[in-house]
Amino acid sequence: MRKYIDLEDFDANLTVAQLKEALSQEEAVNKLKEKKEIEDVKSEFENIYLKEIKKCPVFGETLNAYYLKKCVRNERTTEWSLIYYFKGEKVSFSKRNINKRDFNPDRSGESFSEKDLRKMSVITKEEYDKYIWHYNEISKQLKNLIKL
Repeated sequence: MRKYIDLEDFDANLTVAQLKEALSQEEAVNKLKEKKEIEDVKSEFENIYLKEIKKCPVFGETLNAYYLKKCVRNERTTEWSLIYYFKGEKVSFSKRNINKRDFNPDRSGESFSEKDLRKMSVITKEEYDKYIWHYNEISKQLKNLIKL
């Protein structure tokens, strides 16, 4: 869906009523395309397990594993691209930190573009569960270390 209207796309001889009708038709077509795009992303990325390795020049690499349960909302960015918010979980491992948490669909930092989602690797539930197991084991070791 475009964020602007280019009137040069329309016949210069249209009446105001005809132009309104043409714009209305174009808007309807764009809304249908947007709805299909959203539905395609939802059908492909709901109830799925993904992983990615993010590289940061300051903090190094971080392995993120996701369980995207359900897409709860979407919106457009200031650049007019669609982003998606999910219910689900995330577990992360880096040299500095380990973290496991549920997604908060109200936080903008927990949103994904379709491009972001497609860059990630699909993993199985078993692989995801293995990351959760590692997280729990590391957490136990850290708790025991702190008790010393």
